Amino acid sequence: MAKKNRKKPKIMSKIQKNKKYIPYYILGTIILLIILALYLGNNATPNNKLYFADRGIESLQANLKNSTQSKLDFEIKLAQERMEELRVVKYDKNATERIITEYKENLDNMKGYLGQMHEEGVDEDILTDTYLDLTQLYAESFVRTLKAQYKEAKEQNAESKEVIQEGIIATDVFVNDLFEFGVENITKSDKFDQYARELFQKLLRKNMKDIGYAEEDSLAIRPQATEEESQQLEDIINEAREIYFDTRDGLTKYSNKEIYENFKKVNKLVNEDVTDILVSISNRSLENSEDVEMEEFIEESESETSE
Repeated sequence: MAKKNRKKPKIMSKIQKNKKYIPYYILGTIILLIILALYLGNNATPNNKLYFADRGIESLQANLKNSTQSKLDFEIKLAQERMEELRVVKYDKNATERIITEYKENLDNMKGYLGQMHEEGVDEDILTDTYLDLTQLYAESFVRTLKAQYKEAKEQNAESKEVIQEGIIATDVFVNDLFEFGVENITKSDKFDQYARELFQKLLRKNMKDIGYAEEDSLAIRPQATEEESQQLEDIINEAREIYFDTRDGLTKYSNKEIYENFKKVNKLVNEDVTDILVSISNRSLENSEDVEMEEFIEESESETSE
């Protein structure tokens, strides 16, 4: 019995007749699949398998930005999206780690673009407005979200709380780095000057508190300190106090950069130099205490043996 010839599907028949177009068919199929994945992955969260597609779209969008200001604005938008994702993933540690890692990259990019705007000679008023938006509007919003999520994670005893804490610390560092950038590079803006002077009042109050704590700790440990160590502590604290009062009483004669440098000097003196000496005294006292305990133990052992 003769076999009937089966008709091939029209599309396959066309492809076979036009074999030279096969690579184009394959390429077109791949492109369609990529577009579909990007479409489905748009706004995917880190616990979604298509999250990579969402990041791909963001990378493509970032490369299409021309001006430094638009790139900075886009990084702000991405950081806001990371905060929204953080609310969605809740206590998923792996997803939270991916979000916080990318959030830190967003913060670094923001700092970089702000610095680039300064290098490009952007007007100081525009630079100031951008700076204030970053520190007062967006950074404060990010911290509120992070602290709220940290509180929830802590209440649930979720492992993600440590990762979220890293995000809070990174935001604090971001704000501090931006302020240092501001006092060094924004010198003609009245708006920034007013903002900086208000912040300096808070920083100087912190200086005064730290000096007080250093004095209390030094007095408490003085019985274990050598005469030389006691004198070193006294000299350091006196130097810190002198810089503090000179800065506080001379705010009008110093530039923002000089005031900030003095704040950092006091901070180093009382929180680093004094601490180093206190730790050294404490460690020596601990070693001496352990030696005494060992000697007493040996004496007790020898006494029991002789009996």
